[in-house]
Amino acid sequence: MKVKILNETWDEKSKEFTARINDFIKSKKVIDIKYSTYADEDGYFYQNALIMYEEN
Repeated sequence: MKVKILNETWDEKSKEFTARINDFIKSKKVIDIKYSTYADEDGYFYQNALIMYEEN
């Protein structure tokens, strides 16, 4: 099993972040995805995805 953490970049839109996740998992056997959001002290929101997978 492998783990990959993807972080939304400061200038990335949610649609772009979702597309990046989908591109990554396209050729993987996904075991689980953990998704979280958080806000920094300036009120900007960020997203993270932890993907547990096996190579196909």
